[in-house]
Amino acid sequence: MSFKNLLRIVVLAAVVFAALGAVSSTQAASPCGDYYTVVKGDTLKAIAARCGTTVAALQRANPQITNVNKITWARCLCYPAH
Repeated sequence: MSFKNLLRIVVLAAVVFAALGAVSSTQAASPCGDYYTVVKGDTLKAIAARCGTTVAALQRANPQITNVNKITWARCLCYPAH
């Protein structure tokens, strides 16, 4: 392998690692992400508190929720835009 090819591989690896670091730091800044899958025992109030939003905002972002006191587990919820 020539020095030029080795240098290309090293530069490519550095770019990939830098991109992965940017993705992980972006995800760390937003603990909620864009979606959440409801697990058994979850409540909208607990999900909202964990995400730093309100039950009303969650309901607006998820119009399929007609009763805030009864959410189906395994359902995917959208978090409101921040």
